[in-house]
Amino acid sequence: MIRQMLLLLAAAATGAGVSAQSGPKTTSQVRFLDDIEVGFAPEAAAPKAKVAASPAVLVTTSPASAVTRSTAVPTSAARKPTVVIEEAGTLHLKFAVLLNVEVEQVPQLPLMVLIDDWWGTRYRLGGNDRNGIDCSGFTSMLYHQFFGMQLPRTSREQFQAARSVPLSELREGDLVFFTSGTNISHVGFYLQNNKFVHASTSEGVTISDLNDRYWQARFAGAGRME
Repeated sequence: MIRQMLLLLAAAATGAGVSAQSGPKTTSQVRFLDDIEVGFAPEAAAPKAKVAASPAVLVTTSPASAVTRSTAVPTSAARKPTVVIEEAGTLHLKFAVLLNVEVEQVPQLPLMVLIDDWWGTRYRLGGNDRNGIDCSGFTSMLYHQFFGMQLPRTSREQFQAARSVPLSELREGDLVFFTSGTNISHVGFYLQNNKFVHASTSEGVTISDLNDRYWQARFAGAGRME
């Protein structure tokens, strides 16, 4: 009996010694693709986005805030995915960054191709082609090419023809209107997440945010062509 007890004590002491020498256990960390930078404008670095291991891989740095002058514009959470991540290309990543949304929630590929094709086209009052286009000419082109619909030519006529919709019900393809004084002077094509594409007098065809102070001060309403 005594011999068995001594053997047990010796075994316990040996185990404790091994444990003490081994030190704390370390776990190896797997590093996934991180800080992917999508460059789409030579003069400005694109915001960074992270790729996670879950299906919704593009995680933006911060969600867009609601439009402060009215009801919040709905986010992209309720939108049906337009692409699976395995099939996403450079254009999907570019628009995910531009719109600050997940890759799966970007607009349909034909619309992105059309916008990208006109991207940066300079503003020209009364223009309708690649040599220059104005705001209502651009929205008319988008509607004709993407929806097969003919819009009135001027922003004021488009405002009068559209059915008014509140910001809380904005959806892709709605028109957003802006004033200069008391007159409708500018129009854009709403995309999502407060973003709209338009022919800007200073930048040409580009994407802007309704939350920007400049556009907030001039916002006149939104409309839907039906």
